[in-house]
Amino acid sequence: MTTAKKKSKKLAPARRAPKVRKTRAVGAQKTPQRVPTSTNTPFTTGANKDAEYRLFIQWVSTPLQEKDPSIRTQKEFAKHYNIDEGTLSDWKHRKGFWEAVQKQTKAWGRVRTPDLIAALYTQILSSRKPTGRDVKIWLEYIEDFMSKVRIETPDSELQQEQTKRITKALSGFREAQQKILTGLQNEKS
Repeated sequence: MTTAKKKSKKLAPARRAPKVRKTRAVGAQKTPQRVPTSTNTPFTTGANKDAEYRLFIQWVSTPLQEKDPSIRTQKEFAKHYNIDEGTLSDWKHRKGFWEAVQKQTKAWGRVRTPDLIAALYTQILSSRKPTGRDVKIWLEYIEDFMSKVRIETPDSELQQEQTKRITKALSGFREAQQKILTGLQNEKS
């Protein structure tokens, strides 16, 4: 064998870049970090990563028609902010992520409630036949109206039988309780 062949055998095959793990502060949530797919893409860490995480929560909680048209998908978000898509997926599995999204969604919607009520009001007034549901929604929100709930009881014969059993069980309990109390009083005397 020639020396050229020996050298070519010693060359190791190309490997993928290893996953990078950052150390975390005490009490911080544990999230795996990934190496970006592109070598020329900067990999953000620390405070920038936290800011991007909060931005991602805000983006997920925003309805599609309210999002920037150039950033409507998770892939577009990742590309726009130079974040690996795997990191975004990891964030979605982080404890507290979906609770934060729900809180942000409620905050987004809360400021729009007056407009929604105005639209409901306009719909009710402009309709020749407003639906009962529209009126009910209005009354529930504006007047704190609550629908009556009808509770049906089982057949009266069945109910009477159950009442007899319960009364009998309670009387037996009362008798046993009385015997115990009498026994305790006798012991003290």
